[in-house]
Amino acid sequence: MLKHLHQLGVNSYTCHLPAAGEWPERFPVFLRTLASHRGVLSDLLQDRASCDEALAGAFQLGYPISDLVFVEYAATPNLQTGAFQKLSAFRIGDRIIRANTVNDSHWMAKTGVSGLATDEQYRQEYLEMTDYPLRSYVMRVFDHAGMDFGRLDFGKTGERYETYEINTNPYMTIQVEHPNADRAAMLATMLEQLITALDAQCTEVGKAWVTLRASRTRIPRL
Repeated sequence: MLKHLHQLGVNSYTCHLPAAGEWPERFPVFLRTLASHRGVLSDLLQDRASCDEALAGAFQLGYPISDLVFVEYAATPNLQTGAFQKLSAFRIGDRIIRANTVNDSHWMAKTGVSGLATDEQYRQEYLEMTDYPLRSYVMRVFDHAGMDFGRLDFGKTGERYETYEINTNPYMTIQVEHPNADRAAMLATMLEQLITALDAQCTEVGKAWVTLRASRTRIPRL
């Protein structure tokens, strides 16, 4: 998918498959697996020698060459906070649902670090739950990938957005409690929208109603 998005001009960066004899020409890069969303296997690699060493280390851990890829680095810290941000959005059918932003001190933003986000960011995220400015971008990436379900993870480098991956089996168990009221409200709204979007994919048979915690809205049980 990353190669396809690069060819279309959606991404400025690409990836390289050692199984196909491909090696990076632009650095830094990192080594990761292709399958199962297992994440990265190296830190940032600055040259071919480092790539050779990382690949050998992956072999020793039992990873086959067919499951390995070198990905060009494409991340820029937020200018306001200095944190790396992973942006995300779900697609369920024809619906796009904004997900919470992950703020991290490491370039591979995964679960986030407390205290890096600002109150202004939390407020903006909550407002975007009803008017998401990146809806068309997210929908376009999913369309290019030929998918209508999953979670898109992406980021912003300079003035452009870069797609990182589409998780085809996304984690949807969401903890809505949060010390910031706007973030808590955003998470509750996201959960409601996810359930509503999933419900729209189901038939009318056998539905019941449940009350979503931290919300007054009654949500159909799937």
